[in-house]
Amino acid sequence: MMHRVLILLIALLGSTGASAMAATGEPLALQKWPSGEISVESHSGQTVRINDQGKWVSGDQDWVHSVSIGTGDTAAQSAVATDIRGDGVTIRMVSASVTDQLGGQQLPADVQPADAKLDVLILASTNADALVSPSIQTLVTRWDPLLVVFSGLQPGSDSFASVSEQYLSESQSRSIPHNTLAICAADPEMPRTRQVIAMGDQAWQMPADLEKLFAAMESSCENSQQVFAKLSTAQMNFKPSNGTHTPRWNTEHMMGRQLQFFSQIYHAVDPVVPVMNLNPKQMPPDYQAAHPEWDGAAEAKQMQLVSDFCRRFAYLLDGIGPDQKAPGSRWPSLRALLVQMNHHYDEHTANTVKKFELPDWPAK
Repeated sequence: MMHRVLILLIALLGSTGASAMAATGEPLALQKWPSGEISVESHSGQTVRINDQGKWVSGDQDWVHSVSIGTGDTAAQSAVATDIRGDGVTIRMVSASVTDQLGGQQLPADVQPADAKLDVLILASTNADALVSPSIQTLVTRWDPLLVVFSGLQPGSDSFASVSEQYLSESQSRSIPHNTLAICAADPEMPRTRQVIAMGDQAWQMPADLEKLFAAMESSCENSQQVFAKLSTAQMNFKPSNGTHTPRWNTEHMMGRQLQFFSQIYHAVDPVVPVMNLNPKQMPPDYQAAHPEWDGAAEAKQMQLVSDFCRRFAYLLDGIGPDQKAPGSRWPSLRALLVQMNHHYDEHTANTVKKFELPDWPAK
């Protein structure tokens, strides 16, 4: 029992600094890969991937922008950073070669501050001397990022410890053993407390007992999607004469419940992930559809996006066993929540299928 308490306490203490970024908007996942590439994935399913030189590799190229670090006839004139901008978040990467170049020189006076305060600055160098040089520290001060990710350093390494010490006067240090970090648009009303971070390059591995429960929930969601994806807009908005809910309500209710319950847990572990409540009103007379113009395929996609969200940030369940009560959750155990979500999709999908036999069910 003491071991379980310690695991949960470590998880909570390890996330306290994350409140430097606001719990607003929709969270993105920043991921680091063994190749040195960095990827970003949004809640809506948009993705982009750049290599360790800041060059676009795949995904939404419109999110990727080159940024000149300096202007005029200076050593920084040819130095270029790469921005990834999406969902109100700006992530700037300075490649290892540019970091090392600037780290060995005096930073010129014409280096501009960021147009807007950065959410994340990624410094890809493995050169600890460059990372703690006055030039790079000046860049950090001028660009004022909330998170500084030293993507070339390994979490828990001596190099990261020595580099982070140079930033701790205004920062908090975090070593993340896996490769995913939740980020979100910064709330201008929140105090800006900088963090310095080193990340691993391997995805978190879900324990087998939790994976089985998770996969069953995902399978039920997929089965529900197959039913609803075939329905037209008119069928989704069908109001049964017996006073029961429209098919659309069932999709919004299933999606909203799962999103709320999991975001509550994720928010409790890492406040960067907001609590996301899209639940519709419970009673048919009170219900107003969020998107009455969508057909069943569009609603099914929303269900899949929520399923992806739960999987994307599942690393925040690390150290929470299936039979433990998860932080921020009303459910007696994580297992109870996962089993109920599995049954919940089956139940509401079956209720909808029954409507197909009603005499006033629209043919298309």
